[in-house]
Amino acid sequence: MFSGVASSIPSPALSPGSLIFECQTHRRSDDTPPPYPLVYPGTLGHVSDERRWRLIVQSYTSRQLSFASDKLPAVAGIVSLMPQATRSRYLAGLWSHSLLEDLLWNVMPSSARSTTVMTYRFEEQQSPSWSWASLKQGVLWNEMHNFEPLVEVLDAQCGVIGLNAFGMVSGGHVTLRGRLTPCRVTHSYQKGQHHAYIVRPDGTRSAQQWFLGDGMLVASTSGNHPALQPVARRATPQMENTLPGDFDAAAAVLSVARVKNWRIEHVGLVVSWSKTRPGYIERIGLIMGLSTEWFEQGELTVITLL
Repeated sequence: MFSGVASSIPSPALSPGSLIFECQTHRRSDDTPPPYPLVYPGTLGHVSDERRWRLIVQSYTSRQLSFASDKLPAVAGIVSLMPQATRSRYLAGLWSHSLLEDLLWNVMPSSARSTTVMTYRFEEQQSPSWSWASLKQGVLWNEMHNFEPLVEVLDAQCGVIGLNAFGMVSGGHVTLRGRLTPCRVTHSYQKGQHHAYIVRPDGTRSAQQWFLGDGMLVASTSGNHPALQPVARRATPQMENTLPGDFDAAAAVLSVARVKNWRIEHVGLVVSWSKTRPGYIERIGLIMGLSTEWFEQGELTVITLL
């Protein structure tokens, strides 16, 4: 339960004498209405170590550090104190024992504009695309009930720079076996939204499904899949002053899990083919609310995410 306590200690966020409401994961003042609900579903009572870590990441990434090299080292001290540190491998901000759920982060909707470049410059980028540390933007995780994995983790590795296992990384990969469904990704500049759809074997199209891209996406005509041109990719900082137009480009969805929130649905990663590493794929967004068709249309395959 929340507990109310009177505060007499001034701070930038609280007025002297204000009433503070606290639970295990949140602290709010009565005179500073938060932009989000006072509590998130499931935060009262026991909070799992996994959810506690995700809330820490959510709070931390909302500060939007400017330099890619600072992102992981800045939380290394907290990481070392987490219970997971004694029983799990740390992988660029994610944990091996909860990796599938950890992979399903998305950029904060309030800042997820389809015209905002969220990647770091190539020479600064060190974290793999599947890590939240690869974007200079706040991230969060949606609540997912009755989580049923649909992929198998075959391998997960990160190259660590220096002696601190919780510090800087030099790339990494996650190898998964699951159903990969080719799709098309569209962007509407007027609506400022990304959608995806399937082209069925008979040539008909599925309904378009809205999804949160990892910031601004573009249609790229260069890369390692000449038969699938153009392909959708994350925009780079060199495109910072370029407004994305409407496009329809190739991509794919990896169905990661089946969940039951309001109804049974699938959740997956929107991915594309690496521009620099033939045979590998990279994350470009998160998609939820998928029907079973998206899973059934996929082909069981082994993929490696960079």
